[in-house]
Amino acid sequence: MRKWSSIVAVLAVLGWVAGCFLAFGTGEALAGETYKLKIANWYAPSHPVNIALKEKFLPAIKDGTGGKVEGFLYDSSQLGGEREFTEGVRIGTIEMAITGGILTASYPKIGILELPYVFRDYDHVQKTLNSPIGDEFVAEYQKAGVRVLAWMANGFRVISNSKRPINSLKDIPGMRLRMPENKVYVETGKALGFNVVTMGMPEVFNALKQGVMDGQENPFSTLWASGWWEVQKYVTVSYHLFSYNGVSINDKLYQGMPKEYQDVIAKAAKAAAEYEFKLLQDDEKDVMKKLQDKGLQISTPDRKPFEEATKVVRDNYAKGYAPATEIITKIQAVK
Repeated sequence: MRKWSSIVAVLAVLGWVAGCFLAFGTGEALAGETYKLKIANWYAPSHPVNIALKEKFLPAIKDGTGGKVEGFLYDSSQLGGEREFTEGVRIGTIEMAITGGILTASYPKIGILELPYVFRDYDHVQKTLNSPIGDEFVAEYQKAGVRVLAWMANGFRVISNSKRPINSLKDIPGMRLRMPENKVYVETGKALGFNVVTMGMPEVFNALKQGVMDGQENPFSTLWASGWWEVQKYVTVSYHLFSYNGVSINDKLYQGMPKEYQDVIAKAAKAAAEYEFKLLQDDEKDVMKKLQDKGLQISTPDRKPFEEATKVVRDNYAKGYAPATEIITKIQAVK
């Protein structure tokens, strides 16, 4: 009799443990858990990325989870540069970040998004990244432990210089152009005919002012915010490269959240991204007007010769990553 009593007691305990396991495996049971999300990026507080996060993403995740999930912005590289905070999200020491193409070296498919003249305009970017093609890149990030919830924009890059207007490729030879230490960027500049010199962001203003560099290339918002326009005379709307941003979260953290929290966070990220694209394009128009008011000349050359000149960059990338050609063709076919 004592033996049977012991067996019944053991079974009761096992049943209780199993019940607890099942209960805590559901979103409903985890609903009492709270999450504090650090969100790192290198942009200034006034950049459209941070405005969209502050006005759309942060209140949406807090309100949508009854305060159980909160986000805290760490802008202006407070948690390190893009390489550091991307690695932080990858290994889980930072919950979220606005990530770019830093992982390209290990995951070359990601690098396709930053090849020259892959995208035509902002509408093309959004249609592509919010399609099954974009999902392929989301899956690539997940291999690194990073989940991209939505796609934002740093913007299309334009060229400024102090020498002469660039109305065609013939106007480029002899110009010294500053570019970041990025192989694709450098190859793009050289393919267009520039004498390319790589240089860190803090050095650019003085290099332009002193004539060490004739020009630089960045999105309009960066050209204005940096003050480089003060020592430049001409701007070329080349749109030669597009710089994207991923609203990213550590994948393991996300997978471990209750489903209802996942849905709230994903929906909020997409709404913030949509808003950021609009803010960025409005800001670009505003900056163009302000630059013209300051006396800078803005030209928009025929981009077809620029695209053809940089074909060698896309072809070289495909030599190292064979699927690139087919993926680029799919992207460019999006209407």
